[in-house]
Amino acid sequence: MSYQTINLKAGVPYLAGIAGRLILLDNIGASDGVDVRVLRQGTPDTVIPKRKAAFRMVAPYDDVEFKTSVDTAIGVFLSTVDVEIGYVDRAAVTIPDGVRVNSTVGDPVHVALDRDITLGVVQVENNLTVIVDAAPVAVGEVATIVSNDPALKKLRMKNVSNLAMIMIGGPGVALGSPIVLNPGDTYFEDDAAGATLYAIANMPGALLQLQGLKKP
Repeated sequence: MSYQTINLKAGVPYLAGIAGRLILLDNIGASDGVDVRVLRQGTPDTVIPKRKAAFRMVAPYDDVEFKTSVDTAIGVFLSTVDVEIGYVDRAAVTIPDGVRVNSTVGDPVHVALDRDITLGVVQVENNLTVIVDAAPVAVGEVATIVSNDPALKKLRMKNVSNLAMIMIGGPGVALGSPIVLNPGDTYFEDDAAGATLYAIANMPGALLQLQGLKKP
């Protein structure tokens, strides 16, 4: 294992002259990021730009080139074996592309901070769904489409009829179908809310009230 302290001049590439299979940036000094390029059999790879401290790459190389936009000294492990480093207490850790957390209504995300952690700029994107209420749908004695919205994530269907029973299903829904709503019953569809759903009633004048959840 070799630990190198390298003095870089602004904009001037520096070849380390060491072969190995691990690159681990320990310190980038005054730089806002170090451009890293590996060479294999004399051929340079694409530049990996603006790497921060703790950048770690495991891949065979014949040499490594470093470059920064300012004069600075960097510290780097160049090794044929794996190396890991830990952060000192209260060290600053940067995640360049941030962390994305997605949630939907009814599934809150709980975030716990261990000890003293300072958060930088936090951007919250509202990916939650909104409630959509539809007008009551008349259901007759012939199977008819009652919902056909691929954007729906969840769907609630309530039989608001006084006497009629309503059956829910696919295009072949019939009076003997297993999903039966008596007057006042509500059916919850969370797996295939965006599918084309049909309904049929055992008598005329049946009404079905629909409420869905979808992204705005």
